[in-house]
Amino acid sequence: MLKYTGSTLDITHFRQVEEALRQSEEHLNSALDAAHAAAWQLNLLDNSLRRTITHDRIFGYDTLVPVWTVDTFFEHVLPGDRRAVSNSFQESMASGSHWELGCRIRRVDGEIRSIRLVGTTQRDRSGKPVSMSGLVTDITVRQQTEDALRRSEERYRTLTEGFHVGVLIYGPEGEIQLSNPRALELLGLSEDQLLGKTSFDPSWNVIHEDGTPFASPTLPVPQALATGTPVRHVVMGVQRPTARERVWLLVDARPLSVKAEPVPGEANP
Repeated sequence: MLKYTGSTLDITHFRQVEEALRQSEEHLNSALDAAHAAAWQLNLLDNSLRRTITHDRIFGYDTLVPVWTVDTFFEHVLPGDRRAVSNSFQESMASGSHWELGCRIRRVDGEIRSIRLVGTTQRDRSGKPVSMSGLVTDITVRQQTEDALRRSEERYRTLTEGFHVGVLIYGPEGEIQLSNPRALELLGLSEDQLLGKTSFDPSWNVIHEDGTPFASPTLPVPQALATGTPVRHVVMGVQRPTARERVWLLVDARPLSVKAEPVPGEANP
């Protein structure tokens, strides 16, 4: 007489875990796509690279390249950046620590873009590097914005250097981003002491001509920021924080017409 035995295993939980992991991976990839970033893993033993389509799109491809190697990557890196990138890779394999670098690439359509690579090196039990993994991010827009802001700051600094009036450049939150020498002289502060401050810093003890304190929203710069219109010829008594003495200023605040540019305030003694 034949007998049969069998067993049944409830794999519902495992299926649920698999589905949760799949959804998590999809959410992660969506977030990376939105940030123009992609995850990658380089196998140092066979020189192969695991990545998603977003990775290849950063380099200008519409579909996944059949074979992507380190050589493929370096073909896209601009010649002037290759040595620095190669040195960084070699150093990361020697140290095994977290690393990051920036470089310029030429996409397949000829467009030059700026990217940022971050990663770590994995080793086997003997200490031999076996893989690298990390993220690549297209930072072209951010780089262009930073360059534009730097050029803008240099332009304002050049224009205001010889002014006999104090000029302060403010950011969108009312923080001081740039000053000329005359403003530092009027306020009795160094640039390090002034940058990052706001026009309503309590230590300035700003008062009207009659001695009453200015309410923060009524100060010229906050008004100009809130209304988008110039505020002119406001007399303010400002206490120099270092010397503990008061200086009287005639202040104008004018928002610039260009978006995302800081708001200047001018002060005359």
